[in-house]
Amino acid sequence: NNVLTVGIVNYVAGAVASVFWFFISAKGWITPAVLLTGGMNGVCYFCSFLLLIAVVSVKGAANTTIITRLSILLPILYGILVWNERPGACQSIGILLAMASLGLVGNRGANITRPDYPWLFAGFPVLFFLLAGTGRISQDMFKYLCDPEQRQAHLAIAFTIAAVPSTVLLVVRRQWPTVPEWIMGTILGLINVMQVYCLLKALQIYPDYVVFPVTSAAALVFTTLMAVWLLKERLRLTSYAGIGFAVCALGLLFS
Repeated sequence: NNVLTVGIVNYVAGAVASVFWFFISAKGWITPAVLLTGGMNGVCYFCSFLLLIAVVSVKGAANTTIITRLSILLPILYGILVWNERPGACQSIGILLAMASLGLVGNRGANITRPDYPWLFAGFPVLFFLLAGTGRISQDMFKYLCDPEQRQAHLAIAFTIAAVPSTVLLVVRRQWPTVPEWIMGTILGLINVMQVYCLLKALQIYPDYVVFPVTSAAALVFTTLMAVWLLKERLRLTSYAGIGFAVCALGLLFS
């Protein structure tokens, strides 16, 4: 399956689902604030997806995974600097342990760094880090600038803005998705819609410095355990240490 095509279908399916959900929910409304947060989220989604493909090709999947996960540092710092969120001693240690776990567990796969890629691509990992982090900041901004009932509006705006250039790209490439790509992209789009919805809801209950490390560490540990169970991968000692750090981090962040 073509990764780019599946990603395009993902945004199109996410847009259709989220817009439909927005209209039938009879909740929320469009305001400048939700246009800002949803718009930022959508632009970052589309641009970071294109960069993701480029970064994977030059830095390898393992390094790209770590860059994606470590981008949670940006919304945490944003919350501390802008919204005056102050993690306690236990939460600070938990954040550090979560960061360590992301590096240890996320580096379990093959690391295929290409030393021969053009200098032009050298800044792509940094740009990808900034875009991924800014997308999370837009979700954090929703917590403070928008009404909780506007979650569906945020989703509809974000996925629609990501879907429009995705559709243009699909037309320009003249490569119509196959049935498996439609199925995979649609499933991925629906999962992404629910993932963002749950994240926005969690941010209404917990501070940034709890939500972002917990979701990132838990997701990485889950995918690692699934790789062991389903794909029979063998973990390194560092991966086991990373899982242990993640468990400790979860306990400290919720203490």
